[in-house]
Amino acid sequence: MDVDLAPSLMKRGSNAAVVATVVATREIAKRADINDPQSLMDCLQDYIMFCLENNVKLTNMAAYAACGVSAADIGNWEAGRTRANDKRYKEFAQFIRSVCSQYREQAMVENLINPAVGIWHQKNYDGFRDDPVMVEAEDNGLEVKRDPDEIAAKYKDVIDVRSDEE
Repeated sequence: MDVDLAPSLMKRGSNAAVVATVVATREIAKRADINDPQSLMDCLQDYIMFCLENNVKLTNMAAYAACGVSAADIGNWEAGRTRANDKRYKEFAQFIRSVCSQYREQAMVENLINPAVGIWHQKNYDGFRDDPVMVEAEDNGLEVKRDPDEIAAKYKDVIDVRSDEE
C-alpha cells in the first residue's frame, strides 16, 4: 500500500500530520529486514529524512516503528539478551537510542519541547538517573531536641500553658 502524503496534510500540529507520520513510518518499515542491520540503519535514515522534510518531531517509538522493531527488541539487543552473536545489533540499538536522545536534548535547548517532558524521556528512555548527593547541612535548629519546659518558657506570652494539675 503506497500512501501519497499530500503537503496540505502535513500542517504542523494537526491531527492529519500525526496520522500521516504514523502511516509514513509504517511505509518505511516495509523496507526493513530485521535480519540485516544495514537495512535497519537505512530505514532509520529514511525516518530521519522524513522528519526533516516534513518538520516532524523525532521520537523513539516512531523511529523503532520505522525500522520494523519494538522497544523490547532494542532493549534486548542493547543488553545482549538476543542476537548477542552479532555486535551490529547492539551497535544499532545504541545508535538509535543515541539519536533520539540527542534530538530530545537539542529540542529542549531550543525550546521545541517542554524541558519537563524531555527530562522525563531522558530518565525513562535514555537511562539518565538523578544522582542525589548527601550534603551535611549546618544546624538549622530543626534537629535539636528541646526540653518542653524550655519551649514553654520561650513562648509563654504566645501560648496558654496549662499544667496537668488544673
